[in-house]
Amino acid sequence: MSKRTWNEVEQDLLDDVFYAHDAETVKSADDLAKAGVLDSLSIVAILETLIDASGDEEAFDAAEASDFRNLSTIRALYEKA
Repeated sequence: MSKRTWNEVEQDLLDDVFYAHDAETVKSADDLAKAGVLDSLSIVAILETLIDASGDEEAFDAAEASDFRNLSTIRALYEKA
């Protein structure tokens, strides 16, 4: 399985994790938790999306809370995989 592009992953996150929130709010948020769009269950769903898109579960074993601050930090985490 080849790793999916970030644009595909970002769209999956918007559709499957942040579906209850305005996409532009999610994209522009500097801190997703402070914006009220991120909780602990969302982090689990984000990880599942990243693992599915990359095919590499172990790449996310060392993920930290700060890796989920905003879409830019999530992208950086994904691109390390």
